Amino acid sequence: AHAHDHSAKANEAGASTVGWHYYSAARIVLELGSVDGVGADVVERALEWLELAGKRATDRDSHLAAARAYAQALDLLPSDDPRRVDALLGRGRARASLLEIDGAKSDVHEALDLSRSLDNQRGVALAMTLAGENEGHADNYDESRRILRTAIDRWRELGDRANLAEALRLHGFASMMAGQHDSAEEDVS
Repeated sequence: AHAHDHSAKANEAGASTVGWHYYSAARIVLELGSVDGVGADVVERALEWLELAGKRATDRDSHLAAARAYAQALDLLPSDDPRRVDALLGRGRARASLLEIDGAKSDVHEALDLSRSLDNQRGVALAMTLAGENEGHADNYDESRRILRTAIDRWRELGDRANLAEALRLHGFASMMAGQHDSAEEDVS
């Protein structure tokens, strides 16, 4: 744990490398208890770096690296921690991009359940948007459109124009793929 903690502090190679070292140190500390020379906040540091690594990997379309970073974060987070929502959705998005649709759907359902239990309306809307996108990846365009219609309504209620635009784009694409061109046109007009 000490070596990983030290390497993480000294390493400037990138968020994924630093995140991995902190994750490794955190896992050892969680298994053994405190370790001399390793800060008590090693789990929090690991989570910060893993979140950054996941976001950076997502931004550069490195889906495998994103899925790994979010999976490591999930391994460290308690089952009722609100931060699990973002980690689940991050991993779910990465898995969908890797065409691991069943795993992506599982992550989305867990994020949706947790968001509802926490009364996290933004998390619910994000999970529904990703659920609709996943159904589109699986060529279930009618189901995709149904779910995305609900997500669109939620984004309107929340006043989040950027995520509303994304849900409308996805709904329009699913409508086109389903042969519902009039509905697709409504989404962009």
